[in-house]
Amino acid sequence: MNAHLPVGVLLLLATTGGAQTRPASADFKAEIQKLADDWRQAFNAKDVDKLASMFTTDADLLAPRGDVRGRAAICDEYRKVTAEEGAKLSALTVTRAVRSGSFAYITGTYAGTGPGPGGGTQSDTGHFVSVLKRIGGKWLIAATASVPLVEK
Repeated sequence: MNAHLPVGVLLLLATTGGAQTRPASADFKAEIQKLADDWRQAFNAKDVDKLASMFTTDADLLAPRGDVRGRAAICDEYRKVTAEEGAKLSALTVTRAVRSGSFAYITGTYAGTGPGPGGGTQSDTGHFVSVLKRIGGKWLIAATASVPLVEK
């Protein structure tokens, strides 16, 4: 499960991009967080078509259990993670958002549960980074990676 919880944080964003690189304003970050909350709801509802629509057609999902390329393959992966494995996302927090022209990146943290060894469930927390591309007036995920936290 830890490979896929944060991916959608970068969803469809309806903001105007600026010409220079700049950290997120409070309004931009709040808007991104609202969209992250919407993504979390779609993930928990197992709405894989909505999740997949938030990616570019050639997006990359870089995760500990393997890389996935393309919207259709990402849709299949989310179907497996949400429906077959029962992953749930309890928190998705955007900690930083930077944009420049038609590109942006976001970092943040996630928490959830998923299948554990022996058939039970286990907690999963970690960090993510995602690259967005503005296409047709919307921000779509072009690449995303997650890093689960490891207990020390």
